[in-house]
Amino acid sequence: MLTTLIDVVIIVLLIGSIGYGYTVSRKVRYLMNALKDMETLVVQFSSAVEKSEHSVYQMRENIKVAETLPQKQRQQEEEHAPQAAFSSGRRPAAVAHSAADQPVERPGLVVMRDKEDLVRKFFDNSPATSRV
Repeated sequence: MLTTLIDVVIIVLLIGSIGYGYTVSRKVRYLMNALKDMETLVVQFSSAVEKSEHSVYQMRENIKVAETLPQKQRQQEEEHAPQAAFSSGRRPAAVAHSAADQPVERPGLVVMRDKEDLVRKFFDNSPATSRV
């Protein structure tokens, strides 16, 4: 009597574990199908991240170049300014200030005002396989 009760409990536990395994298996299959569907999105996102990292690197390099160029130009103008100023009759200070007052343009920088513009540009530039 006791052995049959133990056998019944073991059978019930086995049936429960088989049912639980089947449920987990179905959920894993569903998850794997969802991941396969998302694979193209992940690849596109990965390439977009790589492009943005490259763009950030290029922007930093452009900023460094843009910051060093005006300094070199100012140094060259300051070296030549006293000679040019005295030969033309102007004061040297006027020449030095006119070069420093000009705004510095930084190549490669585009100012995005809104987050909406940034997101819209991202999706416009991404090569989507299916667009609605």
